[in-house]
Amino acid sequence: MSRIILLIILYAIIIANGTPATVATYKAIIHSSANHEEGDFNYLITKEGEIQLTRSIRVIGEHTEDRNQFIGIALEGEVYFNEVQHAMLIKLLWDLNTLEIELHNDNCPGPGLDISFIEKAIELQKEEQND
Repeated sequence: MSRIILLIILYAIIIANGTPATVATYKAIIHSSANHEEGDFNYLITKEGEIQLTRSIRVIGEHTEDRNQFIGIALEGEVYFNEVQHAMLIKLLWDLNTLEIELHNDNCPGPGLDISFIEKAIELQKEEQND
């Protein structure tokens, strides 16, 4: 049986146009804008749909009070995310065996991420697996 992730927190991260969405870029953004040594996220999903591991899922996060023991996933962008990002997020959440998903806050990752659609898609995959 695979490990069950109790909670995943979703974020958005803005990467300037023309800047490659790499782990090094991500870490440079985090170091310049926050006091966190490792940042808040374990995964980054780029606009191209690439899933990048930014740090081990065994590393405790720095999300918000009382939620630091959970995994963080950042999507490249600010408000709207494309179909490829949605599809890869659903795949990653499924692969991580996630019980609960939360947004970082009311404005992050923004209204362009349809969390109810994502939760329904994962639920459908669970139902199909059980059939």
